[in-house]
Amino acid sequence: LLVLLTGGWLLGPGPAWFRTLLVAGVLFLPTLLGAVIEFIRKPEERDWRVHLVLTGRSAGRAIVLALLTLVFLPYDTLIFLDAILRSGVRMLFTRRGLLLWHMRSYARRNARSTLADVFREMWVAPVLATALALALGFSRPAELLFCAPVLLLWLASPAVGWWISMPLVS
Repeated sequence: LLVLLTGGWLLGPGPAWFRTLLVAGVLFLPTLLGAVIEFIRKPEERDWRVHLVLTGRSAGRAIVLALLTLVFLPYDTLIFLDAILRSGVRMLFTRRGLLLWHMRSYARRNARSTLADVFREMWVAPVLATALALALGFSRPAELLFCAPVLLLWLASPAVGWWISMPLVS
C-alpha cells in the first residue's frame, strides 16, 4: 500500500487523488461494509435506539483502527521489511535463529515510553512525509493539496503512537 501510494503520487500518470482514494478504499471499505451489514442485521429483540448505539460504537472502533493503519503505514512497512530481510538472511546464509520469534529489538521497541524515544523509533514516517512533501511541491504542486492530509498524518504519527500507548487514567 505504501509503494502504491507514494509511487502513484510521484510517478503515476494520472491524478494523485485516484491512488489516495484507492488506498483509502482498501483500508476503509471493508470496515464500512461491515458496519452496514451489522446495521441491517438487527436482532428482533433489540430496540432500534440500542441497536444504533451498539452499531455506532462497533463501527467507530473499526474506523479508528483503519485510520491508525493509515497513520502507521510507513512505520509498519519498515517493520515488515526488517522482518522479511532478517528471515531471508537467516534462511539463506546464517541458518541460525530460524525459530526465534521475539528478538531483543522487540523488547527494546516496546520499552519506549517518552515522546522523544517514540520519535526515534518511528523516524521513518516524519522523514518520508517531509521528503514526499518536498518532492511533490517541486514536481506536482497541485497534487500536494490532495496528498497533504495523509502526509500530515504521517508527520504526526510518532505523537499519535506515543499518545495511544499512554496508560489510561482511572
